[in-house]
Amino acid sequence: MRRRRMAPSLLERESTRLRVVRWLIVLALALAQTPQASSSATIDVTVVGRTAASVANLTAADFEVEAGGRVQAVRAVEPRPAAETTAMAGAVGPVFDAAPMPPSAAYRLSIDILTGTKPDAGINVRIKRADLSVLSARRATTAPSPESKPPPAATGSIEDRLRDAVARGRTSSAIPLAVGRTIRRAPDASQVAVDLILEIPAATAGPVAALIGIVDTRGAIRSVNRTLDADKGGGPYHFDASLPLSPGRYTLRIAAADTNGAIGAVEVPLNAQLTPVGTLTASDLLRFAADGGGHRRPITDDTIPASAVTLLLGLELYAGAEGPPTDLLVNMSITPEGGNTATSERIVTPELRDGALVAEAEFGVQRLSPGRYTARATVLSGARPLGTLEAVVKR
Repeated sequence: MRRRRMAPSLLERESTRLRVVRWLIVLALALAQTPQASSSATIDVTVVGRTAASVANLTAADFEVEAGGRVQAVRAVEPRPAAETTAMAGAVGPVFDAAPMPPSAAYRLSIDILTGTKPDAGINVRIKRADLSVLSARRATTAPSPESKPPPAATGSIEDRLRDAVARGRTSSAIPLAVGRTIRRAPDASQVAVDLILEIPAATAGPVAALIGIVDTRGAIRSVNRTLDADKGGGPYHFDASLPLSPGRYTLRIAAADTNGAIGAVEVPLNAQLTPVGTLTASDLLRFAADGGGHRRPITDDTIPASAVTLLLGLELYAGAEGPPTDLLVNMSITPEGGNTATSERIVTPELRDGALVAEAEFGVQRLSPGRYTARATVLSGARPLGTLEAVVKR
């Protein structure tokens, strides 16, 4: 005989309901006590130490990140090229020959932001090792997509905005900047001298503040700044500097601001090394423009100014222990870009000046049609070529 199932009593139903309620309460309390990640962020960090080895191969376990007073989980750590770090703004100082920066390394931290942390909460990154310290840290930025707006310009004083532009490597055409740069041997033969020439249009509202930064391969920045006054003759603002550097590759960043706060900025690579030519080394091919009064200036942006009457090419040669060849000559020429026949050509015997063998030649600008040209200096031992240096000039 089939037994009939009895319906649960009221007491049984209430007991089940209480068990469910208690379970839900326990679950809610557990969730409330367990931090939950609501978003993620990336942080660019620069770490310094006593040796290059000490700052290499760091992991998530080496870092502690705090935002909004709460410790955030570090999910991943990615080494970054030192030249890409923009966290070195604090290393930009008013004096170029500052003390060298200690060994550093750049990392990008991926962190999970906990629920309840304000999106704009300040970030504090600590390193857990006593032999290391965090130079600076900031939220990482990525290049904007074509549809997105560029990041807002830095606010604050003009000095702060110039430092920000140099530290971040941002470019801006709000003020046109014409730059020239050449490499020569410095008075200290173990270094090279980087001759920098900056010109800013005379129509720029002055006085103009300018900041030049040299970024090495570790991301350290050394800088020199200056306030420029208008040229008394009505010409452009000028900023000339000769900066001693150890031979190597650098990035040159220049920023300038007018009296209204408009910022112009450029970034260009800089190979600060002399060129081997046989047993000699050579400077860059130096290019100057002279006006009718004989006043000469290095050219900027490879462009011969409209007021120029003469283009001067120069080359410095530096002899080693073996000394220079006794039959040393330099063939200097100007050739239309892409052409094979020189428009003008000079053969010069270098002269000894201040420990360097200097070759110079003059070319009349009026003989050059508008266009691009290759300026060339071929170093010869008699009829035997030792090496050639080239540079572009535009008429």
